[in-house]
Amino acid sequence: MWTVLNEEWEIKSTFLDVDDELLINLKNDIKQIGDCLFGTTNLSGLMTDWKTKTESFLLLENKISKVLPELDKNINHHDHWGAIYRDDDYAKPHNHAGEDDSKPDLSFTFYIEAPEGSGELYFPDCDLTIIPEKKMLVTFSPLAYHQVLPNSVSGIERILTAGNVDFSVDNVQKIR
Repeated sequence: MWTVLNEEWEIKSTFLDVDDELLINLKNDIKQIGDCLFGTTNLSGLMTDWKTKTESFLLLENKISKVLPELDKNINHHDHWGAIYRDDDYAKPHNHAGEDDSKPDLSFTFYIEAPEGSGELYFPDCDLTIIPEKKMLVTFSPLAYHQVLPNSVSGIERILTAGNVDFSVDNVQKIR
């Protein structure tokens, strides 16, 4: 069941029915891959590459695709990465619109681990704060500026995947 958090920016949340084995595999894959971008993005924490394609990521993409309301369309996971935020790690305000016409149709984040004290997902344009929870999927417009605040509790790890999807109708990309 989806909760609409902000209609203008298409911000919605739901919880995915994901078993513990998949969560463990996602976490292990992110830790094994490690930091591929070495602080060159808006994220100060550990981040895998933009197009992580492990078996666990593909299984999660399948689960995400099944719950998206655009079930009458083909869904292509344009980008998908993992991240670990520790202590003072954060993400600067940004959006996923891109610099060219390749803007995705929808952006998302999925929380693998979000212990109490995990930093919030904040959307400044609508002053919306989302407290992350384990197995929570948040979707939003790629135009929506957002940031990730540092953990308020030291020694914990907030582990997530995030990404962008494109929708196509009858295998023909929609014109943006």
